[in-house]
Amino acid sequence: MMMAPVCNWHESARPFCNAYPPHRIAADLYAGDNGHKKLPDVIPALIAFGIAIADPITIDVPVELKGPRLNAITLEDAEGIVVGNEHFSQIALLQPEVLTRCQEGVDEARSLLVFSRAGPFQR
Repeated sequence: MMMAPVCNWHESARPFCNAYPPHRIAADLYAGDNGHKKLPDVIPALIAFGIAIADPITIDVPVELKGPRLNAITLEDAEGIVVGNEHFSQIALLQPEVLTRCQEGVDEARSLLVFSRAGPFQR
């Protein structure tokens, strides 16, 4: 799985591309050549086939969320509670790609920290 080219991301998410390993981001070439008809935009197809992720903030709808996974995102004791079919946002490729990338240097880590506080980017 890889990220769509940065030029395809929501405009306000683009500055945070340094948080992602470069080899996990498709080249802008895949987005075509701005209507000149020499190169088609193949990003919608890559996203439809599940090969690429459109934006850094994704939505997940788990069928069932319980136990340690539910306890990790709640302040209350969730023992015996099951949550299902709810929408949750998350940072795409956070574990292990983004977290590993952020160990490479201060600029990479800063990109993730600022990104996580910047707000929603979903289209």
